[in-house]
Amino acid sequence: MGWKSLKSWVFLSAFVALGGPGASATGDLTCTIDDANLALALFASTNREHGTIVGITEGTLTLKAGALAKLGREFKLETEHVIQQWFLQRELRIAIAVANDNGSLLLAITGQGNPTQERYSGRYSLKVSFPDGGDRTATGRIKGCDAG
Repeated sequence: MGWKSLKSWVFLSAFVALGGPGASATGDLTCTIDDANLALALFASTNREHGTIVGITEGTLTLKAGALAKLGREFKLETEHVIQQWFLQRELRIAIAVANDNGSLLLAITGQGNPTQERYSGRYSLKVSFPDGGDRTATGRIKGCDAG
């Protein structure tokens, strides 16, 4: 093997071993809420390097309380519904917005991470707005969010 071939082989081996340009750490994020107001099951793929949600694999939001459910009972969540989010170091923030002919909702999740695990605990705040100008709010604790 000549010098030029050896140099190419070493470069190619290093390129493959390091993942090449644009490689980033990927992971997943699972969040659940289940109380008298709502149930949330969110499974998302993430870019852990930037602390962002890349896509929602599966997501459902169920409004349980009668006054909240005037907007609708069950919503399938898509990536487009996540309007702001990050999980960086020990802080987690997710804002989910859904709108339909009956009004709109904004669900804000805030959490703090456990220093020894990639688990977040925290609270949520939900605001449901109706076309007639009325709104309803609800708050509660998240069951937990896990990043992996």
